[in-house]
Amino acid sequence: MLGEAELPSPELGARLTDCRARLAEVDRARRDGAQRLADAADHREAHGKVLDAVRTLAGGEIAAQTAHAAALERLRRHRELRALADRAPAIARELDAARKLAGRQS
Repeated sequence: MLGEAELPSPELGARLTDCRARLAEVDRARRDGAQRLADAADHREAHGKVLDAVRTLAGGEIAAQTAHAAALERLRRHRELRALADRAPAIARELDAARKLAGRQS
């Protein structure tokens, strides 16, 4: 073996087994690293989409540090407007009834 003394057959088998185990460990580490990189890329992509959505809701540029608070505020405002929109038909009926009563009193 390239200038080294030849290894006895039993020692060669042990070294081969050790090398295969090390190779398997390196392969596992490589796969784990590749998966972590893929997960990080997916996370960055999702984060970018979320920030874009918050910017759309806010109607302009939002810093990443304030995006959560801005999103919560927009969600609160949306819920208020939704509740008001849900009440609109009842309010319209009440207004119509009030106008009819006012017309009778005139």
